[in-house]
Amino acid sequence: ADPFIDDLDQRFAILADGIPNLAGPWVRDRSRRQRGLGVGSRLPGAELLTAAGLEAQATYDDRFNDPSFECSAASITRAWSEPGTPTEIDQLEDRIIIRHEYMDTVREVYLAREHPEGLVPRRYGHSVGWYEDSTLVIDTIGFIPGVLTPHPGVLHSDVLHTVERLTLNREEKILELEWVAEDVKYFKSALTGASFYGPAPYGVDVYDCTPERANR
Repeated sequence: ADPFIDDLDQRFAILADGIPNLAGPWVRDRSRRQRGLGVGSRLPGAELLTAAGLEAQATYDDRFNDPSFECSAASITRAWSEPGTPTEIDQLEDRIIIRHEYMDTVREVYLAREHPEGLVPRRYGHSVGWYEDSTLVIDTIGFIPGVLTPHPGVLHSDVLHTVERLTLNREEKILELEWVAEDVKYFKSALTGASFYGPAPYGVDVYDCTPERANR
């Protein structure tokens, strides 16, 4: 018997308190095409970006400015999308910790509906979350200006607001991620995307990026 396969039912269980088991580890299912901007996408123009967004975009060249050269995952959506790198999710009583192997990215999601006042802006913002049946909803604000998608180069301002919906699909044995990114300074309308994850047979390891190696 394969203990990894035998464990699938538990991996996709509903826990005793009625919430979905999101623990993982998860790895992107590349047989299912992810949606949204990414490698190979056309660079958006005035149909999507405001004048300020276009001005910011003009300062970015992915050959030289990709945040990965500084060992940064760049954004929430980028951290989720790196193929082959697993993600683990720790579900605690008051918060959820998301650990991406890619760039050793760690996020804390506080189980609440409202953000506190006086947030200190950070690259990955401040996240709160709540459960809706088999879905974890994550609301994030409080960003510093940065890069939403390194390829093609789409930048965001400090008013970026993202909502992620992580849904445990027990029938298909996958974890589904849908996200929405709004930025009234840079985007004329919301950007959206989706990706899919299956159980990984290996856990999160240390990515151990250094800028010297990243720039090779």
